[in-house]
Amino acid sequence: DFNAGRSNDSEYFGTGLYTKYLLTDIISIAGRAEYMHTDDQNIVGLTSNPSANNLWSLTGTLGFNLLDNLLLRAEYRVDIGNDVAVSGTASDDVVHTIATQAVYSF
Repeated sequence: DFNAGRSNDSEYFGTGLYTKYLLTDIISIAGRAEYMHTDDQNIVGLTSNPSANNLWSLTGTLGFNLLDNLLLRAEYRVDIGNDVAVSGTASDDVVHTIATQAVYSF
């Protein structure tokens, strides 16, 4: 429950921009930019201080379509905001994430 112990008048909104470019039949690059605002940090996983906050996220992806329905990809993501939470504890204003993924579509 996002509103446990808080008033039920949360306000939040977000927007995102996505792009993908095929370099070859196998290799693609993609980018994603997202923005989220909340007035009491109930939605975006930030610390529990009830004040307004903004979160910007930028993600870059390098994808390899090895088979018709198998995609391997490497991603780098950076989240920028005030007191961004990592594993339930407040971190600095910037959090970096690197991931590798295998995606099978059926």
